[in-house]
Amino acid sequence: LVPEVRRAYKWFEAAADQKFSSSLLGLAMCYEFGKGVKRSNLKAHMYYNFAAALYDDESSDTKIFLSETRDEVAKDMSERQLKKATRMARKWLEKRE
Repeated sequence: LVPEVRRAYKWFEAAADQKFSSSLLGLAMCYEFGKGVKRSNLKAHMYYNFAAALYDDESSDTKIFLSETRDEVAKDMSERQLKKATRMARKWLEKRE
């Protein structure tokens, strides 16, 4: 199973570079649950945030799910970690603009 999960992670990563929301969600889940990568609330939070931001419709069930899941991840993070996640997000976006 591990090679398949790592392969899926690589595909999510490549598609996320193109800002596909489903791939950003896939990356967020990989990091939240440590599937194919080392578990990281920082990166999970960042990718859930990106995925949610792609939805313009504030009442979209998907946007609500992504935002709520991001907020659940944030509950296990310190203020310092949240600030770091924000810095990481800025860096990630700068590389892709």
